[in-house]
Amino acid sequence: DVQIHSGHATVKGGLIHAENSTVHIDDATLEGGTSAAGEGLSMQGGVLTMARVRVTDCQSDEQGGGLYLEDVEASVSSMIVHACGANFGGGMWADGGGVLVSASRFMQNSAETTGGGIESFGEAVALFSTDVCGNSPDQVAGTFVDLGENVIQTECPCPTDFNGDGEVGVTDLLVVVSSWGPCEIGCDGDANEDAVVDANDLLMVISAWGACL
Repeated sequence: DVQIHSGHATVKGGLIHAENSTVHIDDATLEGGTSAAGEGLSMQGGVLTMARVRVTDCQSDEQGGGLYLEDVEASVSSMIVHACGANFGGGMWADGGGVLVSASRFMQNSAETTGGGIESFGEAVALFSTDVCGNSPDQVAGTFVDLGENVIQTECPCPTDFNGDGEVGVTDLLVVVSSWGPCEIGCDGDANEDAVVDANDLLMVISAWGACL
């Protein structure tokens, strides 16, 4: 897999920025970008296809913590957007074009104003078989097209899936071990949200082992 991490841009695209282009990204991790908009990926105009891409820990001052898409025709599948933040659209901000998202997950992203998971203007985003959960202050802001089989709810159905990859495994176990001890409520590893990572959280991980249901 391709890994792109720890980038910074003053205006847009902390890790990737494109304008009026055709962009295709498969099997990649975008992590730790910062910018004014679209820290993970920022795109204005053009065509975008993405599959099996993970966008995580990206922070924006304005729109689109994970992705900023303006007038982009996009097809996205099997994507995870996790722990990203912005003023508007913590996980993704989209306006114009047409963004089809399928079999993807937007988890534990946050926005200072609206669109913790996704902010969509004018039905710019269509969702199919996608989980949007555990984001704050809301899951989806604006209007979007619901193509069915989506899970949009305040709490994610798999609280021990700390890295948001759709299954509980060794990586989540290591999160518990590395975070062991007192912490803020809901910190990484604190599955039962009692402000401490301990044996109770470890047992929750073990009991939930495997694919999230």
